[in-house]
Amino acid sequence: MASAIDAFGGKGFLSASVSEIAREAGTDTDTVYARWSDKRELFDAAFREITERRMLLLIKSAPVPATSKLAMLGDSLLTTRRDSTRNMWIEACALATRDPDWRPALSESLDVEAREISEIVEEAKKAGAIYSRWLTKRELFLAAVEHRGLTRTQVVSGQAELSAADKLATLGAGLLGPDEAEARNLMLEACVMARRDSSLSADVAQSLDVEAAVLAEVVEQGKAAGEIGEALSTVAIVLACQALGLGARLAAAAGPRDIGLPSADDWQELMTRFAESIGPSQS
Repeated sequence: MASAIDAFGGKGFLSASVSEIAREAGTDTDTVYARWSDKRELFDAAFREITERRMLLLIKSAPVPATSKLAMLGDSLLTTRRDSTRNMWIEACALATRDPDWRPALSESLDVEAREISEIVEEAKKAGAIYSRWLTKRELFLAAVEHRGLTRTQVVSGQAELSAADKLATLGAGLLGPDEAEARNLMLEACVMARRDSSLSADVAQSLDVEAAVLAEVVEQGKAAGEIGEALSTVAIVLACQALGLGARLAAAAGPRDIGLPSADDWQELMTRFAESIGPSQS
């Protein structure tokens, strides 16, 4: 097949001969005609070969950003190693002008390429949209940490019908839920990164401060409504909530343990008792 691609690409469909192709392939014309009925069928097979093994497929699957894929695609257009392939495409276009029956096959191949290039372009657009807002992967990671913290607290912060104790209990009950798995891993990774890189400590602390501000608001509202003991420190309650959250995430992320994890009902009951324990003193 390589000999056919070289011959058709080098001399064109009309000038290339089956005997020459057979000779370059180290075989004879009888063997060629045993597989392909005529030169046109051999050309069709050669064209399918180059479309199935085209450079675009290799570039599309390359483990590089989409913008790099587009640059690679441009660089590949003029490389001398692709002369036969490029000329085959030119010859296919020429053949389509002479033979209307060939046009659907060429059109289909061009449509496939267009769709694949469009996918790379869309991938590049998405990457561009990300980096237009966050300049580095670190900035994106920290934004994800902050967003996850806000998402968790906003679940209850806007529910006026819940008491402050119910809001805190609901937050605590969700710590071991299946939906919290990604959040647990995200927060643990943030803490580990902050330990390894001191420059991240302030950023991670800021993300925790955002969560702390929402918790403090819930606590203050609870105090104003007489639902939380006025004498208890808001800062202490917030720290206890965050310590409980980080500790529960760490324990749950550690993997299967002999002691196992509590059931959802048992954990809910404990969180309810914890929230009730910071209520106003009964004495």
